[in-house]
Amino acid sequence: MSDPDGDGSPNYLDSDSDGDGLPDSVEGSADTDSDGVANYLDSDSDGDGINDAVEGNADTDGDGTANYLDSDADGDGIADASEGAADSDGDGTADYLDSDSDNDGLSDAQESTADSDGDGLADYLDTDSDSDGDGISDGAESVGDADGDSIADYLDSDSDNDGISDADESTSDTDGDGLADYLDTDADGDGIGDAVEGTVDSD
Repeated sequence: MSDPDGDGSPNYLDSDSDGDGLPDSVEGSADTDSDGVANYLDSDSDGDGINDAVEGNADTDGDGTANYLDSDADGDGIADASEGAADSDGDGTADYLDSDSDNDGLSDAQESTADSDGDGLADYLDTDSDSDGDGISDGAESVGDADGDSIADYLDSDSDNDGISDADESTSDTDGDGLADYLDTDADGDGIGDAVEGTVDSD
């Protein structure tokens, strides 16, 4: 008699034939991942590399599909098979359920699997990713829109729209007003806007 979970109970007497903590009555005889093994016998019903026992029957993203059957359990647009069960930021939430896997203040959905700084680490896992290439990390710039141009600062090469690139202005605070130069339209605090003064060194 078949007993795949080795619990001493044959399948016809076992309410959880694969021993994953999900009753056979919940998993059913469908084969979600088309691997030839019915869900009630499959330790990874959706084939994402994360066991059903780990994913469970919750529906984290509220899409009507239980995590053990959902290829993107947190609904961030990145497949669970890519995110995996690791906890990259050490916050106690596995990446496949974490909306901000690197804890940099930008959601995984915003950062995606792109590798903007070419360091071999996807932006959603990279705390020093720099999507606009200005030398300021995405986490530092965040999703704010300082100049109101509908481009988030982490994607905007001139976040304060003063005509001077963020790369030139940097995160220093020349006038000590608590606002980084790349966000400050009058970085030296002289009452004349940076857009007027420009980058010329008159003296």
